[in-house]
Amino acid sequence: MQPYPPQQPPGGGGEPWPQQPPRPPVQVPFQYGQAPVPPKRKAPFVVAGIAIAVVLGVIAFVVVNNDHRSPVEWAKAQPSQAVAGDCIKVISASTTDARVEKVDCTSPDAVFKVGTKMDGTHEQCPSDSYDTYTQSGRGDEFTLCLMLNAVEGDCFSHVSSGTTAKVACTAADAEARADKVVNGEAAESACPADTGLTLVYPEPGETLCLNEVTGT
Repeated sequence: MQPYPPQQPPGGGGEPWPQQPPRPPVQVPFQYGQAPVPPKRKAPFVVAGIAIAVVLGVIAFVVVNNDHRSPVEWAKAQPSQAVAGDCIKVISASTTDARVEKVDCTSPDAVFKVGTKMDGTHEQCPSDSYDTYTQSGRGDEFTLCLMLNAVEGDCFSHVSSGTTAKVACTAADAEARADKVVNGEAAESACPADTGLTLVYPEPGETLCLNEVTGT
């Protein structure tokens, strides 16, 4: 893992933390929808959100449903059924075969949680801390503002890609640790001044304080 760039505490003097420059949305021919790269974040290390395009259309159930669930179970897991508080698993972040689905929030695959859901695909999430998933077409257009599904002590790998995963903090690929989760308050001031990355989620009202996982 590359070392974090130099940083200054929030509110302190000196140069500001480097920001991840925005990138254009992924373009896919005949795409049904897409999840654009999230806005730039102030952070001492690069955190890239989900960059996926949802390529849909008429897809046979037998092709998509390869885990032997019933049609009803499969339908309930679709992102169109997600509401605030539901958890999301990224199955594939490929621009040609991108899939996400609802999962139980206690699942190790539940890396993201829906902070808020909005109708339409041009809405802005309440802050730059969210990752954004959008889907459009056939009258079913919506935006999911996704937050990390974390409790204090959780560690994550691949935070600089769309393949973020929960891992043991002792794992070789562990990069970021949730040292503090503040429920009921969405403000950078909720985290200690020396926090590596502060994620502020106005909906539902939560602040996540992340720091680099150092070697053990």
